[in-house]
Amino acid sequence: MRFGAELRRLREAAQLSQAAVAARLGRTQTQVSRLEKATRTPSKSDAERLDRLFGTPDGVSFTRLYQRIVAQPGAPVWFRSWVEEIEPTARVLRSWNALLVCLAGLLGAFMIAELPDGQPDAVHVDSSAAGQVTTEHDTVSAIWKRYEAIRRWAYPASMSIEMIEEARRGWT
Repeated sequence: MRFGAELRRLREAAQLSQAAVAARLGRTQTQVSRLEKATRTPSKSDAERLDRLFGTPDGVSFTRLYQRIVAQPGAPVWFRSWVEEIEPTARVLRSWNALLVCLAGLLGAFMIAELPDGQPDAVHVDSSAAGQVTTEHDTVSAIWKRYEAIRRWAYPASMSIEMIEEARRGWT
């Protein structure tokens, strides 16, 4: 969250729009907005480009903030390749977390990254003991099959949105 707050503070102090910062970073305005809201993990190159764009006023270093994000206690070393290499370049990310919804036989969390330019899809497979990032065809194929099984089981998006909206109305 600090990364995003510092980005917004420095962007506003420089009187730059999100679109202007995005153009300088080679990103979209939406991606900059997500960085500011802390709903997108910054990439190493994002941090380095922001340091070049803003310098290091008040001792703020986006590269140091990025390093703290990926080196947080509880963030395993093997996850860095996902955060640094896969996630920032993915066209689409899909995920499953058994802590949120439990289905028999689907106990470990996973993420699927659809990569651009004909690159093979990558998956991050997680369990309580270990994690793995791979583009190995058989593993990726097995995870896609699991994802599709979950998707077929889940409510359609329109029905889920309707249920969320109904719950929101009940709370307000």
